[in-house]
Amino acid sequence: MDACAASGILPFYGPFGDFDDEQGCEDQFRNAFILGCAGAWTLHPSQIPIAKRVFRPAPEEVHFARRVVAAMGAES
Repeated sequence: MDACAASGILPFYGPFGDFDDEQGCEDQFRNAFILGCAGAWTLHPSQIPIAKRVFRPAPEEVHFARRVVAAMGAES
């Protein structure tokens, strides 16, 4: 995480190997999100919706961020 931040690289979590453990996968992805990862690699198609659920911002957060940017106005 620190090396990525120092280099301007977005950190991504490595893959979770147990395809049958959806809860374990989600737990690991959530831990990675809390630590600052921007996303996660997936090894199996069943993990894609989990990664999207964990790493995608909530619609309310996107709406708020757009309102903040609009309120800031254009840079000169």
